[in-house]
Amino acid sequence: LSFEPNKTAEQLKRDYAKISNVEDVWKNGYGWGNQLNILFLALARAAGIPADYVLVSRRDQYFFKPQLKDSSSLDDAVVLVKLDGKDLFLDPATAFCPFGILPWAESGVQGRRLDKEGGSWLTTSQSSSAESKVIRKADLKLSTEGGLEGKVAVSYTGVEALNLRLA
Repeated sequence: LSFEPNKTAEQLKRDYAKISNVEDVWKNGYGWGNQLNILFLALARAAGIPADYVLVSRRDQYFFKPQLKDSSSLDDAVVLVKLDGKDLFLDPATAFCPFGILPWAESGVQGRRLDKEGGSWLTTSQSSSAESKVIRKADLKLSTEGGLEGKVAVSYTGVEALNLRLA
Protein backbone atom coordinates (compact mmCIF):
# COMPACT_ATOMS: atom_id res chain seq x y z
CA LEU A 1 0.00 0.00 0.00
CA SER A 2 2.92 2.37 0.61
CA PHE A 3 3.75 2.49 -3.11
CA GLU A 4 0.24 2.77 -4.51
CA PRO A 5 -1.04 5.99 -6.06
CA ASN A 6 -2.74 8.44 -3.73
CA LYS A 7 -5.97 7.13 -2.29
CA THR A 8 -8.90 8.88 -0.72
CA ALA A 9 -9.28 8.82 3.05
CA GLU A 10 -12.18 6.41 2.65
CA GLN A 11 -10.12 3.98 0.55
CA LEU A 12 -7.24 4.11 3.05
CA LYS A 13 -9.60 3.49 5.95
CA ARG A 14 -11.16 0.51 4.14
CA ASP A 15 -7.77 -1.04 3.25
CA TYR A 16 -6.29 -0.41 6.69
CA ALA A 17 -9.31 -1.96 8.42
CA LYS A 18 -8.67 -5.26 6.60
CA ILE A 19 -5.23 -5.68 8.17
CA SER A 20 -4.83 -6.21 11.88
CA ASN A 21 -2.02 -8.79 11.97
CA VAL A 22 0.55 -10.65 9.87
CA GLU A 23 -1.98 -13.32 8.93
CA ASP A 24 -4.19 -10.62 7.36
CA VAL A 25 -1.24 -9.35 5.30
CA TRP A 26 -0.62 -12.91 4.08
CA LYS A 27 -4.31 -13.58 3.37
CA ASN A 28 -4.98 -10.25 1.58
CA GLY A 29 -1.69 -10.24 -0.32
CA TYR A 30 -0.88 -6.64 0.56
CA GLY A 31 0.02 -4.36 3.44
CA TRP A 32 1.94 -1.27 4.47
CA GLY A 33 5.74 -1.34 4.29
CA ASN A 34 6.46 -2.18 7.91
CA GLN A 35 3.71 -4.82 7.89
CA LEU A 36 5.42 -6.53 4.94
CA ASN A 37 8.73 -6.45 6.80
CA ILE A 38 7.08 -8.07 9.83
CA LEU A 39 5.59 -10.77 7.57
CA PHE A 40 9.06 -11.38 6.09
CA LEU A 41 10.49 -11.61 9.61
CA ALA A 42 7.82 -14.17 10.57
CA LEU A 43 8.45 -16.24 7.44
CA ALA A 44 12.23 -16.21 8.00
CA ARG A 45 11.82 -17.35 11.59
CA ALA A 46 9.31 -20.03 10.54
CA ALA A 47 11.94 -21.32 8.08
CA GLY A 48 14.47 -21.56 10.93
CA ILE A 49 16.49 -18.53 9.83
CA PRO A 50 17.60 -16.33 12.76
CA ALA A 51 16.05 -12.90 12.17
CA ASP A 52 15.35 -9.73 14.15
CA TYR A 53 13.39 -6.55 13.55
CA VAL A 54 15.50 -3.39 13.51
CA LEU A 55 13.98 0.08 13.98
CA VAL A 56 15.94 2.69 12.04
CA SER A 57 15.87 6.37 11.37
CA ARG A 58 16.07 7.39 7.70
CA ARG A 59 19.13 9.56 7.16
CA ASP A 60 17.32 11.66 4.56
CA GLN A 61 14.94 12.82 7.33
CA TYR A 62 16.79 12.70 10.68
CA PHE A 63 20.21 12.89 12.29
CA PHE A 64 19.55 10.19 14.87
CA LYS A 65 21.68 9.84 17.99
CA PRO A 66 20.86 7.15 20.58
CA GLN A 67 22.31 9.38 23.33
CA LEU A 68 19.40 11.81 22.91
CA LYS A 69 16.94 9.06 23.88
CA ASP A 70 14.32 10.28 21.41
CA SER A 71 12.83 7.20 19.79
CA SER A 72 10.26 9.16 17.76
CA SER A 73 12.67 9.37 14.81
CA LEU A 74 12.97 5.55 14.66
CA ASP A 75 10.11 5.51 12.19
CA ASP A 76 11.27 2.92 9.67
CA ALA A 77 12.36 -0.70 9.92
CA VAL A 78 14.54 -3.32 8.29
CA VAL A 79 15.04 -7.01 9.00
CA LEU A 80 18.38 -8.45 10.11
CA VAL A 81 18.87 -12.08 9.10
CA LYS A 82 21.83 -14.38 9.65
CA LEU A 83 22.65 -16.51 6.60
CA ASP A 84 25.77 -18.65 6.32
CA GLY A 85 27.19 -16.93 9.40
CA LYS A 86 26.79 -13.44 7.91
CA ASP A 87 24.45 -10.67 9.02
CA LEU A 88 22.31 -9.30 6.19
CA PHE A 89 20.11 -6.24 6.47
CA LEU A 90 17.05 -6.52 4.21
CA ASP A 91 14.07 -4.32 3.43
CA PRO A 92 11.64 -6.47 1.44
CA ALA A 93 8.98 -3.74 1.67
CA THR A 94 10.97 -1.38 -0.57
CA ALA A 95 9.71 -1.81 -4.10
CA PHE A 96 12.25 -3.00 -6.68
CA CYS A 97 14.94 -3.49 -4.00
CA PRO A 98 17.29 -6.38 -4.82
CA PHE A 99 18.23 -8.93 -2.16
CA GLY A 100 21.07 -7.73 0.06
CA ILE A 101 20.76 -4.02 -0.72
CA LEU A 102 19.23 -1.36 1.49
CA PRO A 103 17.94 1.93 0.14
CA TRP A 104 20.50 4.71 0.64
CA ALA A 105 18.41 6.40 3.37
CA GLU A 106 18.44 3.21 5.50
CA SER A 107 22.08 2.25 4.96
CA GLY A 108 24.85 3.18 7.35
CA VAL A 109 22.39 4.39 10.00
CA GLN A 110 22.05 3.50 13.65
CA GLY A 111 19.11 1.40 14.66
CA ARG A 112 17.62 -0.52 17.54
CA ARG A 113 17.65 -4.28 17.12
CA LEU A 114 14.66 -5.85 18.86
CA ASP A 115 15.63 -9.26 20.14
CA LYS A 116 15.00 -11.66 23.04
CA GLU A 117 17.52 -9.83 25.23
CA GLY A 118 15.60 -6.56 24.94
CA GLY A 119 17.52 -5.03 22.09
CA SER A 120 20.82 -3.46 21.21
CA TRP A 121 22.12 -0.56 19.13
CA LEU A 122 23.77 -1.32 15.82
CA THR A 123 24.61 0.30 12.50
CA THR A 124 23.07 -1.00 9.28
CA SER A 125 25.30 -2.10 6.43
CA GLN A 126 26.32 0.21 3.65
CA SER A 127 26.90 -0.73 0.01
CA SER A 128 30.43 -0.26 -1.22
CA SER A 129 31.12 1.94 -4.20
CA ALA A 130 32.09 -1.20 -6.14
CA GLU A 131 28.51 -2.46 -5.77
CA SER A 132 26.87 0.76 -7.00
CA LYS A 133 28.09 1.90 -10.36
CA VAL A 134 27.11 3.95 -13.35
CA ILE A 135 28.83 2.45 -16.41
CA ARG A 136 28.92 4.42 -19.65
CA LYS A 137 30.05 2.91 -22.94
CA ALA A 138 30.24 4.81 -26.18
CA ASP A 139 31.01 3.71 -29.72
CA LEU A 140 31.29 7.01 -31.58
CA LYS A 141 32.68 8.19 -34.89
CA LEU A 142 33.62 11.70 -35.80
CA SER A 143 32.74 12.65 -39.37
CA THR A 144 34.98 14.83 -41.55
CA GLU A 145 32.37 17.60 -41.18
CA GLY A 146 32.71 17.54 -37.38
CA GLY A 147 29.52 15.59 -36.61
CA LEU A 148 29.44 12.84 -34.03
CA GLU A 149 27.49 9.62 -34.56
CA GLY A 150 27.23 6.33 -32.76
CA LYS A 151 25.73 4.56 -29.79
CA VAL A 152 25.93 5.29 -26.09
CA ALA A 153 24.90 2.74 -23.46
CA VAL A 154 24.51 3.55 -19.76
CA SER A 155 23.96 0.87 -17.13
CA TYR A 156 23.34 1.20 -13.41
CA THR A 157 23.97 -1.28 -10.59
CA GLY A 158 23.30 -1.45 -6.86
CA VAL A 159 21.93 1.57 -5.04
CA GLU A 160 22.28 3.71 -8.19
CA ALA A 161 19.88 1.39 -10.03
CA LEU A 162 17.52 1.20 -7.04
CA ASN A 163 17.32 5.00 -6.81
CA LEU A 164 16.34 5.20 -10.48
CA ARG A 165 13.71 2.49 -10.12
CA LEU A 166 12.19 4.21 -7.09
CA ALA A 167 12.15 7.58 -8.84
